[in-house]
Amino acid sequence: MGECSRSLDSLTQTWCYTSATDPPSDFVGCGLWSESRRAYWDDCTVNVTTFTPHVYLSTFRDVWYVITVSCTGACAVAYFIAGAAASCLTSPRKTMWWLPAGASCLGAVTGFLVGAIFAALVAFMYMSLPYAIDISVAISLGIGLAALLTFSGLGRQVQPTVAPDGSAYAES
Repeated sequence: MGECSRSLDSLTQTWCYTSATDPPSDFVGCGLWSESRRAYWDDCTVNVTTFTPHVYLSTFRDVWYVITVSCTGACAVAYFIAGAAASCLTSPRKTMWWLPAGASCLGAVTGFLVGAIFAALVAFMYMSLPYAIDISVAISLGIGLAALLTFSGLGRQVQPTVAPDGSAYAES
């Protein structure tokens, strides 16, 4: 009868009225009677049939498109953040605009070139199965690939090299 709500006496579970407030004394309501609310009430249950249905990708083009776009976008954002960090650490006045924008474009190109090939392989694999993947799976694959591309593209997997000591090359 009432809208689902929370109150101080029920912080973890939503509840709703199952009768009008101050019902007549001979009224038999359903739920629990509350003196403080002066009405019958009960715990709310969520109607799961009203949620948005899952979107399934059942064609090669759909799977390829979602993985490629998510990889391209995630790479562009990650490279933009790296470019902004590099700009702040070097000379922010000179590089505030062009370094993050240039890095973002480079990330988008990298994400598209590698992501499109990866997405085609994954789409062929999923199309060979009698199975349609959820759109969240395809987006996760694209973002995961973007994370790997960003990690390797920024050289974080390589051990830093140490410059040789000049005294080792001194003539004796």
